[in-house]
Amino acid sequence: MLQASQHVNITVQALFVFRPWYQITFCLVMALLFAVDTELYFSMQTDL
Repeated sequence: MLQASQHVNITVQALFVFRPWYQITFCLVMALLFAVDTELYFSMQTDL
């Protein structure tokens, strides 16, 4: 039972360590998609 508790503790610590990197990557991807979508929107507006 002690080994299972240690394994869960290590897993929780790993999630807290790696979670910000996933959030940063997700935010960068969403910002890039937003910039591309905005640029496409304004380019379509000027064509009309």
